[in-house]
Amino acid sequence: MFGTFDSEECGEDWSLATPLGIFINGQLICTAREVNEDFDEKYQSLKISYQAVSDKDTILNVTNHTYFNIDGEGNGDVLNQVLTLESDEKTEIGEGLIPTGKIVPVEGVFDWRNGKTLGADLDNDNPQFAIPGTYDHNYIIRGEGMRQMAKLYCAKSGVTMDVLSTEPGLQVYCCQNASDAPAKRA
Repeated sequence: MFGTFDSEECGEDWSLATPLGIFINGQLICTAREVNEDFDEKYQSLKISYQAVSDKDTILNVTNHTYFNIDGEGNGDVLNQVLTLESDEKTEIGEGLIPTGKIVPVEGVFDWRNGKTLGADLDNDNPQFAIPGTYDHNYIIRGEGMRQMAKLYCAKSGVTMDVLSTEPGLQVYCCQNASDAPAKRA
């Protein structure tokens, strides 16, 4: 079902074609393009774009589940890295981490507007935090069109990662409760 091939640019295309009736009503062909760009010796980017075509009307929400340790593999956990979000609101979650449909202001442990370390508020009694036992929440990003959503900074390495998108939200997940959590690995 999956295939890869080199794209025209410096990157790679990943393609998926679903058999008729699997996952959706009709047949779907989806391509994700990953492009690495070096702007100069200091700045690099990873751009991911998606294109999908179906032979029938369907709803499709394509995403990726990328985890970053901008200090580098084997250089400790991510808990001292500073996250800043362009968000004043988040979606409330209920049982099973399913959004309730209610939009709530970011407050306390969920407020990343001025930046704070990923590990700053892991020990708290907020009921929205207790449901997953970690950060696993969708933030509504201010503005429209291509814009900065988030910034992650590591003082130890000096590396900054900017996240830009046209999408309305960003899921923040920190898996410190998993048995082999990247947040815990050194």
